[in-house]
Amino acid sequence: IILYQEQVMLFMYALGGLGWKTAATVRKVISKSQGAEQFLKFKGLFVEGCLERKTLDKATAEALWDELASFGSYGFNLSHAVEYSYITYWDMWLKVHYPEEFICSNLTFGPEDKKEEILEEAYRMGMNIALPKVGQSHATNWAVNNNTLYMPFCSIKGIGDVMAKQCEDFSRTGFFGKKKEISGKAKVLLEQIGAFDLDKKF
Repeated sequence: IILYQEQVMLFMYALGGLGWKTAATVRKVISKSQGAEQFLKFKGLFVEGCLERKTLDKATAEALWDELASFGSYGFNLSHAVEYSYITYWDMWLKVHYPEEFICSNLTFGPEDKKEEILEEAYRMGMNIALPKVGQSHATNWAVNNNTLYMPFCSIKGIGDVMAKQCEDFSRTGFFGKKKEISGKAKVLLEQIGAFDLDKKF
């Protein structure tokens, strides 16, 4: 049973007598469909090699090649399969044991076009999603506290990375830098979305 691309290379080497470098090239041609001309060229080399080594007759060699070629459209590289398996295992372990942190990290570092899907998963897992909030949110990273995910300040329309960092600094100290209270556009925007925690004095 052929499962991995390395097995295709082994067939090329052991049956057709093709060198490992050539076998690797064939693997790429098959997996990426690089054109009929190259495909037929390597097919001829493989069939000739099988006949010379007397491993397969012409009809069987051609049939096997066609089977290997069709496999190439869905076959996978073994080393990649192992690595993805490890990553999947680690991801699932984190999702089970640290679900809030796992979702939070995905929202922060995951692709933009997956955010909606990740948020739906967060809701499914019973988490709450909150707008940016002083004392909780970060500049560009999502934050989590008590089963609630807080959007970053940069997600507010009109706030760029620099102002978002100022909002985060204020969240931590109550001031912008030295003795400068939050004011201006940042304060107006934060007030509009209710970002200030009324139970805290800033």
